[in-house]
Amino acid sequence: MSTPVREIVARARRIPEHHRSFTETAETATKVHQIPPDLLAELTAEGLPRADTPDGPRYDNHDLASIAVTLRLPSPRFMGMRGWVAALRHGTAGVPVDYAVRLIPTCVGGCPDPGAPYRIHPGLAPLITEHPADPARPVFTVRHRAQGTSLDLTGAPRELIELLSEVEHYLVPSLDLREDLDFVRRTRLADCDLAARYLAAEAVRMGVEARTSFGLLLAKPYSTGHSWLDIKVGDTWHPFDPLIGKMLANAGLTPPGEWPAHRSLGASFLRFADEPVELLEHCGVPVRLGFPTKRTPVPESP
Repeated sequence: MSTPVREIVARARRIPEHHRSFTETAETATKVHQIPPDLLAELTAEGLPRADTPDGPRYDNHDLASIAVTLRLPSPRFMGMRGWVAALRHGTAGVPVDYAVRLIPTCVGGCPDPGAPYRIHPGLAPLITEHPADPARPVFTVRHRAQGTSLDLTGAPRELIELLSEVEHYLVPSLDLREDLDFVRRTRLADCDLAARYLAAEAVRMGVEARTSFGLLLAKPYSTGHSWLDIKVGDTWHPFDPLIGKMLANAGLTPPGEWPAHRSLGASFLRFADEPVELLEHCGVPVRLGFPTKRTPVPESP
């Protein structure tokens, strides 16, 4: 095991317990997050936060997902991260790549009119190239040509990024914490959204032109919703995610140092908005979205 159980639990316990939602059973921990029962028992004995109920202990989904990645277990999140590696490499190779992203909504609010139109967020609407022919079986498609190279920061922008050099990635369980910038200073933990917010606030103090962004990390076979920081260099915004390189290296998916925090991520991201938003709503209720994705190299011109 690459990280001792005691260290894993100590990191989890930096998050105040009242921010958690204890919804995950031991069975879910094993079946979904791939945490074996004996390992879960060891984590629990060490003090992993939980709620005891008549039906057994309940755990927080964010804790379990973070632990699975730390231990390189074949959870959905860890398996999805494998696609990020190729995405980043394609996004910085300097050659054009075509992406076709299907947006497949699943209604969770029991809409009384399945044929009712979907409300599309304004940042997404102009990027949709294909709308569903049958509103009752909707699939939206975004087609995007990506081409970019990486950029290494210097000066104040690099100093800004290095403010997170000792911060570890952890899935933050509540919106209150994601808006608590001092939480980063207190705990040295952040997810990508909180890291971007923190750096954007610090950028104002340091005189660096920066903004938060939300959209998709374009990856095959599934893109994923993501937040990052854009820094303006010259006349161009460049995307940075100070935590993703460490995440991939710690997970054993990339060599250490392949993606230092001060290196931009090229055309790996597709921006929709300044911060996380609901991309589609049906009958006034946000829907869950899947993003199956195809990536196709652009043929060279004759």
